[in-house]
Amino acid sequence: MRMCAALLLRVLALPLLPAIVVVTAADDVCSCDGCPNTGQKNLVESEGIAPDEACPEGSYATLTALRSSSDTGIYSALTWNAESDLPVPYVYKQASLEDTKCYDVDQDVLPVIGNTQNINVTLQCSRFQEDEAVTSCDFNWDAEFGCVETGVLVEDAGVGGGLQIYSDTDDTIKCTDTQCLTPAECRSVPEYLSYVGGYDTSLEHDEIYPGLPELMLGISLGPGYDPRTDSSSSWFVPPRPGVMSARYREVSFILAETQDSKVNRAFEKVGARYGQPSWGINVDLSKYGKIADGTDHAAFGRTKAESYNEISAKNPNTRYSWFGDNGQGDVCAAQSMLESPTGDLMMAVFIHDVKPDSIQDCISPDGTPFTLDLPESEKVHYFTEHSEATEWALDRNFISCCSAANVYHSVNEWVDCRCDGGECPELPNGFSEQTTKAETLAYCEGVKDAQSSLLDAVKLCDPDGACPVPPKLPAVVEDCPPDTSSSALMDSSARITTAAARVGLVSALMGLLWMS
Repeated sequence: MRMCAALLLRVLALPLLPAIVVVTAADDVCSCDGCPNTGQKNLVESEGIAPDEACPEGSYATLTALRSSSDTGIYSALTWNAESDLPVPYVYKQASLEDTKCYDVDQDVLPVIGNTQNINVTLQCSRFQEDEAVTSCDFNWDAEFGCVETGVLVEDAGVGGGLQIYSDTDDTIKCTDTQCLTPAECRSVPEYLSYVGGYDTSLEHDEIYPGLPELMLGISLGPGYDPRTDSSSSWFVPPRPGVMSARYREVSFILAETQDSKVNRAFEKVGARYGQPSWGINVDLSKYGKIADGTDHAAFGRTKAESYNEISAKNPNTRYSWFGDNGQGDVCAAQSMLESPTGDLMMAVFIHDVKPDSIQDCISPDGTPFTLDLPESEKVHYFTEHSEATEWALDRNFISCCSAANVYHSVNEWVDCRCDGGECPELPNGFSEQTTKAETLAYCEGVKDAQSSLLDAVKLCDPDGACPVPPKLPAVVEDCPPDTSSSALMDSSARITTAAARVGLVSALMGLLWMS
């Protein structure tokens, strides 16, 4: 029956692949004179441009220059990640353009820093031409590529490089606000999705935990990053965290974290705010669960451990950190990761404590049952508030002093708005009003206590207050008139269609799982 579910979802997925809309404008002056490469493609056909070889482990591919033109038809230029498990990969909109005859990427946006070891450019001859007699595009182009180091290699530990993070999503990055504890108690598709996703009710549904993105950014940058010194300008590029979610990979086209998902947008805002505009979620290299896992938490943990084994075997010189929660199988996954052949590469495990009676019966990647035995240690930390987790990371040299200060400032903004009813700027997590929810108000008290302790720790490592204060968040824009442009209406229609498809597909999946 589960095989039938997978087949049904693959068939229904075909018409739902999203279109890529690129908004970058071409330069007023554009030329590809002297471009060394030429080629001809018929309508709809593409010219692929790629570096001669992939960048080495511990680095990201970059696009450092791109000029292109067509002597005949109009075309679209697309800069994107070559490595992706998603139907539509991450697209670098700052170096992409639709419907042009000449495109010279603005030097102000270069280099374009990818989030995989490969980055590609595609020149596609447009189906619709201004001149109906045009049947092909005669391309000219010149592209240059490079590599940048991320600081995650074993050898980078000596200079304070960061870690490659992989993280669960529900109840780890964002709260599920679960309304039912068993499938039978769930009264709707959203309630069932919250049940599958997690356990925590401390925040609103899909509210990102305060300080979590800043903590992850600090761990990605590493303890050696210090914006108080000139060396910070030449520091490593922080690696984007990847997702390891129990969400079914067979429906990743709907349930996966994508370039335009709320989580990635929030993380990218945080990266830009702290001077790391290339940072966000690594949507292309994220890993997902299997329909065959059903709602078995031990199976969730086994699948995530399998993903870690696959990733670490492919990148055997990279140092990792795992973020999860104890509401499902993340603790099982963590123990399996630490006990795997590459367990010495797992440097830090952060477990969000959301459930008093967490899972005890686990399954290893080879199918062997085992009993959970994952106590607090120098590598493993259980926490409730992310300010407290930040202090633990600071004490163990996983994060720099100024990165810890960034967490403090960010959480303070959240407390002032959500807990105390003070100023409410446009918080990255999407919730910018005072809470009235009892569970959140109780959570606020714990956060305030953790903040007080974190502030003391920051004052010890930065007694002069030299760590830069982050830029002020923008104010919330209220009472905006509706956007009635054709593109906005099309986008709204696409969102409604996708949402309806999501509900229909998940409803079908629920029925099949319950029958199996």
